[in-house]
Amino acid sequence: MENWMVKNIGKVIEEEGKPVRVLRNDYGYEITEGQWTNKFRRVTAVLNAVAKPALMPWACKMVAEYAWEHREAWSKMDKAGALKALKGSPWEKRDTAGVRGTHVHNSLDDFHKGKEYHEGLTAEETEMVNNTIRLLQRRNETTLGSEIIVYNKTYDYAGTFDLWTHDGLNSSWILDYKTSKGIYPGNALQLSAYQNAEFAVLKMKPVRQSTGVEVWEGIQVPWDSDWAENLGIIHVTEKESLLYPIIASDVYWETFKAAATIKGFTSDRDSFRGRTPKVQTYDNPLNNRETKNHDK
Repeated sequence: MENWMVKNIGKVIEEEGKPVRVLRNDYGYEITEGQWTNKFRRVTAVLNAVAKPALMPWACKMVAEYAWEHREAWSKMDKAGALKALKGSPWEKRDTAGVRGTHVHNSLDDFHKGKEYHEGLTAEETEMVNNTIRLLQRRNETTLGSEIIVYNKTYDYAGTFDLWTHDGLNSSWILDYKTSKGIYPGNALQLSAYQNAEFAVLKMKPVRQSTGVEVWEGIQVPWDSDWAENLGIIHVTEKESLLYPIIASDVYWETFKAAATIKGFTSDRDSFRGRTPKVQTYDNPLNNRETKNHDK
């Protein structure tokens, strides 16, 4: 399997590969092919269209815990300051967890690329990284690539998955690391989007890496779903890292496509905070005389 895949991918790159330039920022991806630049939504942004019933109870709990633990501090603030502190408390905790997740992801990417990967990590983050490396080594994983950018022009999305491998049983995998408290059904939608991409960018070289903007040059190739036969989430914790294979089902891809349609509708008609929507939903209002004539 390994030799076949490596030779087949190499052949595709040689025969069908095209140079591309990829820019990724907080808003999404811009991919330049020759003279044409296309913008794509992030996979994670598309998934915001899917309801997350656990989010509201979690946010309420975080505000309540913050209010209790910091009651002396915020009780001395004016109303505006107290409301800002209380409303922002869930996202402050989320951002702290996000920093830890970024450190773990970056270190694992460095490991797969043969670089030093443990500098600057906390003790907890070091253990999380080491647990994941031990898991992959036990599975006899061979890395085909890490931090792979894929995109789909039909459904207007792009994303980056953490690890592309094949295992000792001759199966190819898309694997994504999750450092959150748990794993959730929405993770399966995310990986299904990667699996059903139309193109991948391989042999990427960084051009510019700065806060909020990352730019690479690479080779665009048609993405083959046979290169990603299996999907799995690696749940990374300080105690251990476990691989959860995703049970095969067409419902993930169908649901993601529906989410992409919903996200397109809401984005095109977004008038939040006075924005001018790309697409108007309503025509100009009718006056009283026009309304009466219309009623007849």
